[in-house]
Amino acid sequence: MTKLTTNEALGGLDRAKSIIPEKHKKDGNIIIMTDGNESYKFKWNSEMNEAEVISSENKTEISEATKTFNKVLGFKSEITENTKTDVKSMMDLSRKVLAESILADPNYTHFAIRKEDGKIIEAWNYSDYSREELMGDKDAMFFDDINDLGLDLKKKDVKIVTRKSLDKNGMDPEDASNWRSLS
Repeated sequence: MTKLTTNEALGGLDRAKSIIPEKHKKDGNIIIMTDGNESYKFKWNSEMNEAEVISSENKTEISEATKTFNKVLGFKSEITENTKTDVKSMMDLSRKVLAESILADPNYTHFAIRKEDGKIIEAWNYSDYSREELMGDKDAMFFDDINDLGLDLKKKDVKIVTRKSLDKNGMDPEDASNWRSLS
């Protein structure tokens, strides 16, 4: 493996490939190139006489994309502080954003709890409905939505509770750890 660091900007993937020194162009050789902002990891393929990209990163582009992502989705900046910038981390970040958007509604009045692990799996704002209306057709009001989640749960696997019940039991519906995993 060879690591090449330059003070000069790499100037993109094609230029980075073009400036690989001949002495490092050996079949199967791993070449890591960075200028502090752009980083590329290549594997040299002698048969094709070219560097195959294994991974790449551009810190400036990632930073700008993350700022735009934060702005567009309007979520708390502390979620993205010190976040690694690889694809898996961006997917994890997306899940956190999704979780935050789900948890953001303080008007939820009813919650579906999976009995197996005690996690919230769905929530609704039924403040405009009477108790009789809600209990009259539980399937339409709750279980049809739960089935749409695709979790393969039966009615006996889930309990429906109110926000008051959650508060009484010390379960904060705005804490992501109380919700099912989104992955």
